[in-house]
Amino acid sequence: MARELCIRCYELLPETESGEGQCPHCELEFSAEPSPGGVLRALPGQGGPLTGEALAKWKQQQANDAAHYASGAKFPLLGLDDSWEGIRWVGGYKGSSPQLERVELMHGRREDPLQASVDTRLKTDGIFSVRTSLENLMWSLWREYEDGLEYLQAAIRDDSPIGLWEPTTINVNGVQTTAHHVLVGSSDVVVVETDELVITVDSRGLPREDVKLVDADLRRYRDVFD
Repeated sequence: MARELCIRCYELLPETESGEGQCPHCELEFSAEPSPGGVLRALPGQGGPLTGEALAKWKQQQANDAAHYASGAKFPLLGLDDSWEGIRWVGGYKGSSPQLERVELMHGRREDPLQASVDTRLKTDGIFSVRTSLENLMWSLWREYEDGLEYLQAAIRDDSPIGLWEPTTINVNGVQTTAHHVLVGSSDVVVVETDELVITVDSRGLPREDVKLVDADLRRYRDVFD
């Protein structure tokens, strides 16, 4: 697996002893920079790292806050239907409430073999909105898989991002809806475009016919986990 991803063209960069080099696709030069590490911060008034009950309360508060913030979206958010019995949580969002542009709802942990993310984004600029959704997905998948990445890379660069992907349908609120899909490693990526939204589903270990989307009740997206 290559050591990094080009920030300009999303090509996998070659490994070099110095950590420096040039992208083979767009010739952008790169240099070695340490990845920022995530640090669990103590809450105000805490003298050190959180543990035990305090850590559990902090995690639950973070989950509650994320669900509450995402609920301010002025567009419908989609998630898996009741056939999904695993954990649910808000994986991320973009924008400031009430002007949210994008919300990702997670089903299962990101590292689980059985999981699905549903990313709903306002379609503010046609092709650009689709391309941006695929760029976000690229950053999520490239460290795990090489097989199929070329389809994402080509879609990001192309004037018709998903035009060459395989046509399919996906169940949205009980209606079989036109979509396009591609396999990237063990991820089955499905993209649905409507007049207002771009919906990107990344499912792993779930047959596509079992992925059924419904309007999400964010009160159910507050689970925490280790």
